[in-house]
Amino acid sequence: MGRRTSIRHVQPLVVPGLLQTEDYTSALLASIGREEHRIERVVEIRRVRQEILEQPGSPELFVILDEGVLRRSVGGPTVMKHQLEHLLQLDSRPTVTIQVVPFSVGAYSGFRGPFAHLEFGDPADPDVVFIDNDRTGVVFLDDPEVTGRYQEEFFTLEDLASRPGEFGQFVDRTIEGFAAISS
Repeated sequence: MGRRTSIRHVQPLVVPGLLQTEDYTSALLASIGREEHRIERVVEIRRVRQEILEQPGSPELFVILDEGVLRRSVGGPTVMKHQLEHLLQLDSRPTVTIQVVPFSVGAYSGFRGPFAHLEFGDPADPDVVFIDNDRTGVVFLDDPEVTGRYQEEFFTLEDLASRPGEFGQFVDRTIEGFAAISS
């Protein structure tokens, strides 16, 4: 039996698509000027992609978010409250770990941008790094030297981030802040 497939995702800007609620996705895409029909298409694609987290043998998912991702209002307080509650629910799963790089860390290497490092269950399949942003598009890299550097980068960021299991503390404080704004 091979190793379990794992996804290591670093996101300093927004909630990763795999973890977004439909309302968060819609609000985010509308804020950057996407047309309604394209937003609906992306929401549907993400819904289908998110099903991987529901299946038996789902991959292990390790996510590192910048604290700003939690605090930046996308779609307003209600959308953010639901998004944060959704993240809490996901983090409670045994195959999902969400960590936060707190503001107190200051500037760090994760500011270079988001990436996902994928390690597949079959050791014969090479690791892949996935980089996706609006400016450069989608890039997949499977050169072992490059994927190794990204994996090491992830491990370095893990050391800067909150410990696994502390995510709820960040969310609770953030929800309180959004509640104060909406009241």
